[in-house]
Amino acid sequence: MEQILYLGHQTNLNNLEKILESDYLYTSYERKKFNIKYEGLLSMTNETNFENKEIPMKHFKGEFPGVYMNYYTKDTISKNNFTPYILIVFGQELLEQNNYHINLYDHNGKIMENITFPKQNIDKLPNIKDVLDFYDKNNVVGYYNEIVFHDKISTKLITKIWCNSKETYDKITEFITSNKKIKNKKELLDLLEVHYKLPKHNIHIPKSVLSYLDMKSIPYYVFYFDNTYTGVKIPYYPYKTKYYSSLTFCKNIARIANVPDDVLKNIHDIPTLAKYMEKHKLFDYYFHNRHEQNKDVIKKLFS
Repeated sequence: MEQILYLGHQTNLNNLEKILESDYLYTSYERKKFNIKYEGLLSMTNETNFENKEIPMKHFKGEFPGVYMNYYTKDTISKNNFTPYILIVFGQELLEQNNYHINLYDHNGKIMENITFPKQNIDKLPNIKDVLDFYDKNNVVGYYNEIVFHDKISTKLITKIWCNSKETYDKITEFITSNKKIKNKKELLDLLEVHYKLPKHNIHIPKSVLSYLDMKSIPYYVFYFDNTYTGVKIPYYPYKTKYYSSLTFCKNIARIANVPDDVLKNIHDIPTLAKYMEKHKLFDYYFHNRHEQNKDVIKKLFS
């Protein structure tokens, strides 16, 4: 955890305005359920209206239904130090929540063997410089990491809003000032800064707003396996020829969903296991009943 200086959510002007109006960064599931429209791809949900009902997880099988950020260390900034168009910045204290997982590289938020680090084993995160060197040596172009939060995040916790030009700064200032739905205008304008290059120092959430941290929500592990990922094949650190989680790892995810061993012993490949999980609606059930996930298996798997 000490390696991470701050977290950042990249966005554009239209999405930033919707985020500040709504008072939250919503997960892709919540955005779809409550019909909050952001620009850009929204998972695999093709239906336009779910009428505030529960959305089947199959519509998100290509992307974990969370709030996506990148984590920044001195090494990641050294590799790419240019500030995105707009970056909503959160201090290190957001990592005190329990409802997130870190992936060493961007893989649509999938829970992956050797690559995924939830809160309980974040201290075992490998040296990020070693990870960057590994992907350089394996000719991976456009490396990005990700941290995925499993529930909405209050905008009260926004620590900075960085943009990469005075022109963008002026546009953000204009819509914050003129938007009647945004109440805390002065506080937000105080957070706004222009940075042509990313700072290399720790960012902290002020103590006055730490009460907005979500310390009650717990993570969701029972999600579609990474064999459904359709992007560019990238080797799993530190293995040069491993591109997907093993069947053993996926069976352990099934054990988190309390699938009995006498069932698992008769399953010999990941697609069959995924079909079993989908047939019995386990991805959906445990998304809405996270407290029933098998804590002993979680502790062993991510120890």
